[in-house]
Amino acid sequence: MEYLFDAWPYISTRLAFRHGNRTSRSSQLPTPGTLLVLSDFDGTLAPIVPVPDYACLPPDTRDILQQLASREGYLLGIVSGRALADLKSRVAIDGLIYAGNYGLEMEGPWGNLVHPEAQAFRHTVETLHEHLKHRLNGIEHVVIEFKALSLSVHYRLTSPADHGRIKREIFGALKESQACKSMLVSPGKMVWELIPAVRWDKGNAIDYLLCKTPLIHGPVLPIFLGDDKCDEAGFAAVRRYDGISIFVGNIHEAQSMACYYLNGTNDVAEFLRRLLVFPEKDRLT
Repeated sequence: MEYLFDAWPYISTRLAFRHGNRTSRSSQLPTPGTLLVLSDFDGTLAPIVPVPDYACLPPDTRDILQQLASREGYLLGIVSGRALADLKSRVAIDGLIYAGNYGLEMEGPWGNLVHPEAQAFRHTVETLHEHLKHRLNGIEHVVIEFKALSLSVHYRLTSPADHGRIKREIFGALKESQACKSMLVSPGKMVWELIPAVRWDKGNAIDYLLCKTPLIHGPVLPIFLGDDKCDEAGFAAVRRYDGISIFVGNIHEAQSMACYYLNGTNDVAEFLRRLLVFPEKDRLT
């Protein structure tokens, strides 16, 4: 991966011409189009916090996003593991695409979408939630995030001595609730994600958006920023469309298929700020 700001001369050329169908730095530049900027929320736009409920979009970042959302030639979206309603309440910017529960529920210019197979798992998720509450009761500072279509078990504040037990109890709850075959378990940054076993992830959600967006906005150059393992499918999707994939975090602690990296949420804000101050002559007209 290359540090994005080190590659800025090339990146800024791509952004100026909004192209997404060539990979060579020496290739002829095609017709301008829409810049589709997609980002994860936690750890990308908003700093990671000990308790999920404490997560907050920094005011400066919110202001930049609001300004970008109002600009011609830009379409912004948030693709997160959070529930759609929770995500919208934390970002609270009109005109954005919102994809919650890893894209299982989405809202955009075309309307709303809830993955039909995921809908069928609501009862399974509710049952599993009850079993998890019972099994994890008594473990200090563990947080179970119920998101209707999925569950997250956060253990950032728990004792390291409890981490093994938490994992065992999660798989015990899956077996006890007979959800072993219907739910996928995925590790993240001090969190276990429990997601319906449907063929859908952030990559599929971005594929869907990249099929829908050109119908409304014309040619698209996609950008996706993320910081965790669940974002890797999104990076893969954007790379298939010759877009700009950006990992956020310490590259020495994680492997990623993203093409570029930024060091943290402050870098992300600076990247968005650079989009905002792009020379007027370089913007889509």
